[in-house]
Amino acid sequence: MIGAYKPANYDLYVGRGNNVPFFFRFVANDGSVMLITEMTFDVAIVWSTGAIRKSSAAGSVSIDPSNNICGFQITLAESRLLPCDEPVTWELEMRNQGIQRIVMTGNVIAFGGQTVD
Repeated sequence: MIGAYKPANYDLYVGRGNNVPFFFRFVANDGSVMLITEMTFDVAIVWSTGAIRKSSAAGSVSIDPSNNICGFQITLAESRLLPCDEPVTWELEMRNQGIQRIVMTGNVIAFGGQTVD
């Protein structure tokens, strides 16, 4: 059944003032490779007073269809925006042929930020 699924839950740990990229490889439930050739992806990182949004359509989410990998990178300035004292959540949405589906979600745990960029 295509409508019954559970998105993966994965927490992101982000050092404030860091710009380490995040990459995700897609596989089906049976472990086989899931083709992402014709898909686009959106990322949203959200907290009560702000948000960071990225998309493959805008070029800020990369897609490597030959390896079934998508990825994104938070800039130094964006990581400095993340609050350490309130909940921050994120999600990765896959879009294909008019269907939008959240495939990964979780918390963003921001830490540090004492150093100068």
